[in-house]
Amino acid sequence: MKRKDLLFYILLLLISIPVSAGWQRPVTNYTRHTYKAGNQNWSIQQHDNGWIYVANNKGLLEFDGVEWNTYPIHNAKTRAVKVGHDGRIYIGGMGQFGYFCPSPLGGLDYTCLSDSLPSTVSVGIIWNILSDKNRICFQSDRRFFCLENGKISQIDVFSD
Repeated sequence: MKRKDLLFYILLLLISIPVSAGWQRPVTNYTRHTYKAGNQNWSIQQHDNGWIYVANNKGLLEFDGVEWNTYPIHNAKTRAVKVGHDGRIYIGGMGQFGYFCPSPLGGLDYTCLSDSLPSTVSVGIIWNILSDKNRICFQSDRRFFCLENGKISQIDVFSD
């Protein structure tokens, strides 16, 4: 056997050996029947405590590794979620945005920030949430809404 042929067969053997990453954990898929919410999940974040938060058509999903909880938001399908440096879970969606904080009785309480805007301001759809040290910005299809020092300001991207 020629040296080239031997090299070819060794390379062929190396290529055909299955390669797997032994460090990867198995992936678990959860159906909407398991987490008992909408069929569309848009954004996902992990809190410092290890819990997972998901923006879902039915509201905010919370997963602690064992149990799923759903926190609906009145008349709004959610599209974006962000865990802030302050531990709040900021959420936005169709026509509104706000945040969740732990309640004294367990679970989460929602505070709607967009309700404090003038009625002439159209929120649109919040697609992304950006976090800085002291500021949270909700990016909609028309403008940015920034929460800083308890006050909301807006930056128009497109005119109405």
